[in-house]
Amino acid sequence: MDVRPRTLSAGERLWSRGEPAVSIAIVESGQLAIRDELRIFGFAFPGTVIGESAILSLGGPPAMRTADVVAVAGSSVSEYPIEVVKDAFGVGTPRLILRTLFGQICRNVLLVIAALPEGETGPQMLTGLLESLAKRERTFHGIRGWDDFLSAFRILYELRDASDSMRRELTPAGPLGDDQLERAVRVMKRTFHAPESIEYLRHFLEVERQRS
Repeated sequence: MDVRPRTLSAGERLWSRGEPAVSIAIVESGQLAIRDELRIFGFAFPGTVIGESAILSLGGPPAMRTADVVAVAGSSVSEYPIEVVKDAFGVGTPRLILRTLFGQICRNVLLVIAALPEGETGPQMLTGLLESLAKRERTFHGIRGWDDFLSAFRILYELRDASDSMRRELTPAGPLGDDQLERAVRVMKRTFHAPESIEYLRHFLEVERQRS
C-alpha cells in the first residue's frame, strides 16, 4: 500500500487551503488544528481521518483543500493517495472515515444542545438525530461495497458541514463553559450506550474542553 509517513513539528503545516486535495491522512499521534486565518474549525487527534473531502474528486473534478491543517504539537500522520481508499477497500479505512464524520457530527450536535435551554423543542429534535446516529454507527462494520460506502459518506459529509454551520450560529462565539461541556457529556452518556462509542465521543468533547 502506498503510504507516506509524515512527522510534523508544532506549528508545521500539513496542507494549505486551495491546494489540490489528492490524499487523506490518518492521525497517528499528536494533534492537528483545522483552521483558516481567523478561526479554528476543529481538531484532529489520533485515530481520526483528515482530508476526506478529497474523496469527492474520485470520478469527478479535482477537489481543493478547504482549510489549513497545522500541527498543534509534535504529530505524526500516515498520508494515503485518495485512490487507495477505493482500491484497498477491505483494510478498514472507509469505516474509519465514516466514524470520524460520525464523531464530528455528534460533537457539533452535543455542543449545540448544551448551549440551548433544556426542555425546548430544538434540543429535543437534535437528541432524536443523535439517537438515530447511535443506531446506525454500528452498521459501519457491515458496509461491503464501494457504492454503499460512497452514499453513506456523502450523507455524513453533508450532515457534518450542516452541523458545523449550526454550531457556529447557535453556540457562543467563545469557548463553552465547563457547565455546558458537562451537560454535553451527560447528554452523550444518556443517548449512547455502546462503551466504545462513548469513549470515542469523549475524546471529541475533551478536545473542546482543552480549547476552553
